[in-house]
Amino acid sequence: YYAQTFTRATQLGATASFTFNGTSITIYGTKSPNHGNFTVDVDGLEQMTSGSSDNNQYQVPIYSVDGLNGGTHVVTLTNRQYAFLDIDYVSWASYVSSSQGGTVSQLYIDDSDTSFQYLPANAWSTSISDLNNFSNSTG
Repeated sequence: YYAQTFTRATQLGATASFTFNGTSITIYGTKSPNHGNFTVDVDGLEQMTSGSSDNNQYQVPIYSVDGLNGGTHVVTLTNRQYAFLDIDYVSWASYVSSSQGGTVSQLYIDDSDTSFQYLPANAWSTSISDLNNFSNSTG
């Protein structure tokens, strides 16, 4: 896991929200047999996706979108099953204009940053009951 952290939920309806200023976003987490379906809402457009996989995959994109209009966006993940949903980190791109043109900045933020809003708070956890089962004990 990035920075050796992740945040997870198994509660149906648990949400994680993040506000960013940019033109694209990628959310990284885990895909595995015990992960389920979740929805991702960006600016009111909701899409169903799955975190399920035949084998454990860590630090992989679980959602990505590009081509957004430059500006502020809200992304919300909602757990749609009684299965694991975890967030490791988020990466997004912002276009910064200037009088001499513009640049694209790639930004990263860890799941433990206070920019995330996890609701209900008691549905989300950062503890691992069996560390040895997670990404070569890096948790």
